[in-house]
Amino acid sequence: MFNASAFRSIHVYRESDFQIRFEAFNLFNHPQLNNPSNTTVPTASNIAAGNYGTFGLITSFGNTRQLQFGGRLTF
Repeated sequence: MFNASAFRSIHVYRESDFQIRFEAFNLFNHPQLNNPSNTTVPTASNIAAGNYGTFGLITSFGNTRQLQFGGRLTF
Protein backbone atom coordinates (compact mmCIF):
# COMPACT_ATOMS: atom_id res chain seq x y z
CA MET A 1 0.00 0.00 0.00
CA PHE A 2 1.36 3.43 -0.94
CA ASN A 3 0.18 6.65 0.75
CA ALA A 4 1.03 10.18 -0.41
CA SER A 5 0.28 13.74 0.63
CA ALA A 6 0.95 17.26 -0.61
CA PHE A 7 0.62 20.54 1.27
CA ARG A 8 0.86 24.16 0.12
CA SER A 9 0.87 27.09 2.55
CA ILE A 10 -0.21 30.55 1.37
CA HIS A 11 0.38 33.68 3.44
CA VAL A 12 -2.91 35.60 3.61
CA TYR A 13 -2.63 38.57 5.97
CA ARG A 14 -0.12 39.42 8.73
CA GLU A 15 -0.11 36.30 10.92
CA SER A 16 -2.78 34.42 8.94
CA ASP A 17 -1.94 31.49 6.69
CA PHE A 18 -4.07 29.26 4.51
CA GLN A 19 -2.93 25.70 3.85
CA ILE A 20 -4.22 23.54 1.00
CA ARG A 21 -3.91 19.78 1.63
CA PHE A 22 -4.24 16.76 -0.63
CA GLU A 23 -3.89 13.21 0.71
CA ALA A 24 -4.16 9.84 -1.02
CA PHE A 25 -4.38 6.46 0.71
CA ASN A 26 -3.65 3.28 -1.30
CA LEU A 27 -2.69 5.56 -4.20
CA PHE A 28 -2.05 2.81 -6.77
CA ASN A 29 -5.26 0.99 -5.74
CA HIS A 30 -3.64 -2.40 -5.16
CA PRO A 31 -6.21 -4.80 -3.67
CA GLN A 32 -5.74 -5.89 -0.06
CA LEU A 33 -7.34 -9.35 -0.15
CA ASN A 34 -8.92 -10.74 3.02
CA ASN A 35 -8.65 -14.34 4.18
CA PRO A 36 -11.34 -16.79 3.07
CA SER A 37 -14.27 -16.54 5.46
CA ASN A 38 -15.56 -20.14 5.23
CA THR A 39 -12.96 -22.60 6.51
CA THR A 40 -15.14 -25.72 6.64
CA VAL A 41 -14.65 -28.42 4.04
CA PRO A 42 -17.80 -29.16 1.98
CA THR A 43 -19.39 -32.55 2.51
CA ALA A 44 -19.30 -35.33 -0.10
CA SER A 45 -23.03 -34.97 -0.81
CA ASN A 46 -22.61 -31.24 -1.52
CA ILE A 47 -19.69 -31.90 -3.86
CA ALA A 48 -21.70 -34.56 -5.72
CA ALA A 49 -24.50 -32.02 -6.17
CA GLY A 50 -22.01 -29.47 -7.55
CA ASN A 51 -22.31 -27.20 -4.52
CA TYR A 52 -18.79 -26.36 -3.39
CA GLY A 53 -19.79 -23.35 -1.27
CA THR A 54 -17.16 -20.70 -0.71
CA PHE A 55 -14.43 -22.97 0.64
CA GLY A 56 -11.03 -21.57 -0.38
CA LEU A 57 -12.50 -18.56 -2.20
CA ILE A 58 -11.58 -14.99 -1.38
CA THR A 59 -14.90 -13.16 -1.42
CA SER A 60 -13.94 -9.76 0.05
CA PHE A 61 -11.14 -7.24 0.08
CA GLY A 62 -9.93 -4.32 2.17
CA ASN A 63 -10.00 -0.59 1.56
CA THR A 64 -9.81 0.80 -1.95
CA ARG A 65 -8.18 4.08 -2.99
CA GLN A 66 -9.23 7.05 -0.86
CA LEU A 67 -8.54 10.66 -1.82
CA GLN A 68 -9.18 13.69 0.35
CA PHE A 69 -8.76 17.40 -0.21
CA GLY A 70 -8.95 20.04 2.47
CA GLY A 71 -8.02 23.50 3.60
CA ARG A 72 -6.79 24.93 6.87
CA LEU A 73 -6.86 28.56 7.97
CA THR A 74 -4.49 29.53 10.79
CA PHE A 75 -4.85 32.95 12.41
